[in-house]
Amino acid sequence: MTPSRPKIHALVAVAAILAGLLAACAPTRPPVDLLAAASRSLAGARDADAQALAPAEYREAATRLDEARMAEHAEDYDAAARLADEADAAADLAKAKARLAKARTAVDRLQHDNAALQAELGSDAATEDQP
Repeated sequence: MTPSRPKIHALVAVAAILAGLLAACAPTRPPVDLLAAASRSLAGARDADAQALAPAEYREAATRLDEARMAEHAEDYDAAARLADEADAAADLAKAKARLAKARTAVDRLQHDNAALQAELGSDAATEDQP
């Protein structure tokens, strides 16, 4: 006697459900790579002087990384992965804002130097015009 088609489909469906339940109960892996990436991003932000130039964003990144490490220690790997991603993004933002602040400072300095040169050229031209 061969099994009927509906019985085979039912067995396949039950097997799929059981496999899904077993996968859901299996422990997830610690997000070591994500934590390492977030840590590298925070170090890059520190190197870009984000602590001084983008302090709020830098603190946010550091806080999220600390929370991710605590979640990993508590074996809440899903939360640790999410927090590590947030720390990575916040560190990248801090680094970008620090670079922007440095660029603005450089532009301001160049504008000041240009104004000084133009003033000097203007005074030289006025001196040459007098007999």
